[in-house]
Amino acid sequence: MVAAGEVLDVEVLSVAPFGLFCRAEGQDVLVLIPETSWIASFCSCQQFAEPGDRFRVQVLHADVESGKVSASIRALYQDPWPYGWLAPGTEHRARVVRFIESADRCGDRPGYLLELMPGAYVVLCGSELESGQYCAVTVISSDFSKRAVRVALMESKPAELGLECEYPPDDRC
Repeated sequence: MVAAGEVLDVEVLSVAPFGLFCRAEGQDVLVLIPETSWIASFCSCQQFAEPGDRFRVQVLHADVESGKVSASIRALYQDPWPYGWLAPGTEHRARVVRFIESADRCGDRPGYLLELMPGAYVVLCGSELESGQYCAVTVISSDFSKRAVRVALMESKPAELGLECEYPPDDRC
């Protein structure tokens, strides 16, 4: 049985609106939606992950009697809110994680799940992006009380900041 505080590599077995059902080392692990990201960017984990996805998590609670384990993705990373890392005007080199056909934060129109920084994910509405691509985005609004952030692609993408849209090394350019 795993213990609280342990770090595990899990594979997503199934996804529900409220969380991810995962497995690691023969142990079932549940990651609830608030533990997926420091930013409340989606109303359903079905917009965040799919079966077969892999994540590193930290065990929050392990009940020996029931065998139930809860874990967190965001607990592995520093909370960005107290440091102003998500303040309006901040710029990020975000990784495109996946296309979302019907994103609730986009009025059920298409969008993309972006990883702004480890443990902090946001949905960008529209655009023509591809999974694995890196793009420059600017935070256009943020609300700490709701843990909400809106981003936009940067109009100018200064190469000297390393913020232009690109693909990781060894991918197509």
